[in-house]
Amino acid sequence: MKKKMMALVLAVVMSASATACGSSTGTTETKGEKTEDAASEEGTVVVAQAMPTLNNPWYVQFANGSKDMAEKLGIKFSQVTNPGDSEWDPEAQIGIIENLIATEPDVIEIDPTSTDGINTAIEEAATMGITVVTSGSRTSSEHVSCSITADNYQGGVSCGKRDGKTFEWCWEDYCFGCDTWKRCYGCTCKRF
Repeated sequence: MKKKMMALVLAVVMSASATACGSSTGTTETKGEKTEDAASEEGTVVVAQAMPTLNNPWYVQFANGSKDMAEKLGIKFSQVTNPGDSEWDPEAQIGIIENLIATEPDVIEIDPTSTDGINTAIEEAATMGITVVTSGSRTSSEHVSCSITADNYQGGVSCGKRDGKTFEWCWEDYCFGCDTWKRCYGCTCKRF
C-alpha cells in the first residue's frame, strides 16, 4: 500500500511537472488510494504512459518532460502512443491501454482521447490494482485516481493580459493603407 501511494505521488509530480511546461494555472484532483500492491520485483515504481500522438510539439515536450522526470525520480518508465493513422481514436487508445495493463505497471498515466470512450480500459486497469492518472483531459470514469488538467480559461485571460501589454503600440504603428508596421518596415503609402 505504501508503494502504491508513492507511485501515485510520483505520477502526479511527473505529470504536473511535464504539464507545467508553459503554464502556471491548472488543477490537480486526487481520489482515494488503491490497497492492492502490484509491486515490481526490484521494488522500483513502474509507470506506463499512454499518449495520443507525438505529432504535436506540445506532446513532444510533455513526453520529454515525463521521461526526464522519471529518470530523476528513479522510476521505471515506458511510453506509447496511438498509431499514426488513429491518433485520436478512442478504440486505438483502448488497445494501447490494454497492452499496458498486461505489463502490470504500478501506474498508468493517460492523456485521454475521449472523456468517456476509454472508460472500459480505465476500469480494467483499476480492477487489476493499477493506479490510473489522467492528464490534459478528464474522463467520466470513477476509477481515475488523479486528474491533472490546465485551466484553459485562466490561461487565455493571462495571455490576453500579456499580449495586450506586449502589443500596445500595434494599433498606432500599423498602417492599414499599405498593410505594414510603420515602426518595423516604414509606411510606403503615406496615407496614415
